Amino acid sequence: MRGEFSLPWDRYRNLKTIRWPHRKFTSLQILINNIKELEKGVGNRIEEKLKDVIKVLEKEKKKLKEILDMELEKKTKRLRQTCFKANYKRRRLMPSSIPH
Repeated sequence: MRGEFSLPWDRYRNLKTIRWPHRKFTSLQILINNIKELEKGVGNRIEEKLKDVIKVLEKEKKKLKEILDMELEKKTKRLRQTCFKANYKRRRLMPSSIPH
């Protein structure tokens, strides 16, 4: 059974076809949504900076649609990682409604 599944992937790799980077797109969209949520509760100066960050992320997303094998910028990767860690910590600190 293992051989049946590996054959199409081997052909795929040999053709060097570029895969659709759906994880990168979803990651960027989640990042944009997180920043938009952050934008709601801050002052005007910070809000403008966050809007600029959103514009940059939208441009990067558009660029990724044109160049599918493009790597995300280091700043974007770090921002994504920071947002993920903050969300994780927030979820951990929230009291769970499920009794043990």
